[in-house]
Amino acid sequence: MESLPLEVLDLIYKYCQVLADKVNLAQTNRCLGQAFVYHSRNDFKIIPALSPIRLESWRIILPLCGWNVNELSEYIHISNDHELRDLVALHCSNLQRIKLRICMESVDSVMRSVYLWYARDQKILPKLVKDMPEMSLLRVLKLRNIHIEDVAVSIASEDTDLKSPLMALEELKLAYCDIAMDFPTCPKLKSFTLKENWIYDSEGSVRKSILNQGESLERLVFFRHYTPYDNQGFLELIQGCRKLIYLKLAIRKVKFTLDFVREIVDILKENGLQPNDPLELVLDQYFKFKWLRHWLSLTANSELIRLRLENVI
Repeated sequence: MESLPLEVLDLIYKYCQVLADKVNLAQTNRCLGQAFVYHSRNDFKIIPALSPIRLESWRIILPLCGWNVNELSEYIHISNDHELRDLVALHCSNLQRIKLRICMESVDSVMRSVYLWYARDQKILPKLVKDMPEMSLLRVLKLRNIHIEDVAVSIASEDTDLKSPLMALEELKLAYCDIAMDFPTCPKLKSFTLKENWIYDSEGSVRKSILNQGESLERLVFFRHYTPYDNQGFLELIQGCRKLIYLKLAIRKVKFTLDFVREIVDILKENGLQPNDPLELVLDQYFKFKWLRHWLSLTANSELIRLRLENVI
């Protein structure tokens, strides 16, 4: 059998309809184990939500195919099963992304993205890092992307435990969160997205958190939600974030006048923006869009703003 090419052995596995039978066959000898890896080369890139695969099968699959796993999806309660957690940490050397309801303690340090989600119907919303010792994971990894959803986020800007992992962070998304924080400076952060978060009691902290990223921030997005900016706050934003080239927000309290629009354009010019690389400003209110477009038509260097209307209300 060892002389048979993998393509032929692959046909044997194709006749097996039940995964457990394939796993049992893979244990027979080294040759069939290699054939199982060949046959399953695209099957375990993502371990899906609510996976029906039993632990005894994972004990065989992950040592053989764990190198090919790059994503664990949400609802996999790894932290409830220490053996499966240890198998993932030991064999999934190319893991890049995790989506979990609850955090796990041990993952190989090649991971670069965390998706933290906590159900709304839970009675207790954890505070990121401080109240979750399992999140020591964040202190070890040099994360590039963090997506946090349905979590009470409470982080102090001077929190030394977070400085190391956030040094490499390039993208941050906060969705449906209760924010009470001054987020630390992330020197490489380029994209910051906030989606329907509770910020009414922390407008100043949110504005400060964004300005803390002023040296690197290029994209700022508020999805369909109230935003903490009036005219003065808007000017502070574009003055403090000189590299900003994409801005999507609902500016309910901003009133556009000719003088105000000219002041915006002057700041963008000082920031070094060029007509071929302007600030893309996305609004969701037609009348705000209409008046801004009108005043831009009467303003020099108006091409420094590329205006778009989206999700009109």
